[in-house]
Amino acid sequence: MTDSTYTDGVGVDLGLKYFVMTSKGHPFKNINKSSAVERVEKPLKRAQRALSRKLKSRKKRGEKSAAGGGSNMAKNVLRVQKLRARLKRMRDAYHAWVVSMLVKARPAYITIEKLHVKGMM
Repeated sequence: MTDSTYTDGVGVDLGLKYFVMTSKGHPFKNINKSSAVERVEKPLKRAQRALSRKLKSRKKRGEKSAAGGGSNMAKNVLRVQKLRARLKRMRDAYHAWVVSMLVKARPAYITIEKLHVKGMM
């Protein structure tokens, strides 16, 4: 985004292809398609598969849940939780950056279009 200030307001359109498209034509890309997120999602998928296999084998043996499991189960659960938390922090940081970029342009007002995207698909 440029350093020039808007004399009037700016409209914000939330979308699928781009995370945000401003009324001035400036797009903010979707972070979920970035390589940084993909580098975290790949080990997350692997850890979730490993945890799922362990839970399935515990269920097959007739044991209750993962809460009463051993230390290896606890380590696997913690690994998945850490990766999910890392993804959440990355996405939250990107959202905060987009908001700060919009506010730094100092528009007179910001209008946000909020659509029910799932209903439109």
